[in-house]
Amino acid sequence: GAGLDVIHLGPNLPVKEVVYAAKRSAAEVVLVSVTTPTDRISRVEQLQGLRVQLPGSAELWIAINPPAADINVKGTKALTNFEELERELRRIGGRF
Repeated sequence: GAGLDVIHLGPNLPVKEVVYAAKRSAAEVVLVSVTTPTDRISRVEQLQGLRVQLPGSAELWIAINPPAADINVKGTKALTNFEELERELRRIGGRF
């Protein structure tokens, strides 16, 4: 957790549950891992829906493995490796 208050919600959670948890916890960042980008259109639609429903103050980070440059969602930060993740965690106060 890099010294941050992390809440792990688990895999395959519906968008509405992620939104509920983010609002309830006043999350500053929501990190979603996409590990099966084969259905790109569905993934993009889900991520767009998530971005729209999250509070405007919450950042949405998307970790994509394997990296897929074609999954881009406006208002999100795509992370394709651990160095990018660590850099962003440090930016918001994370410690290693």
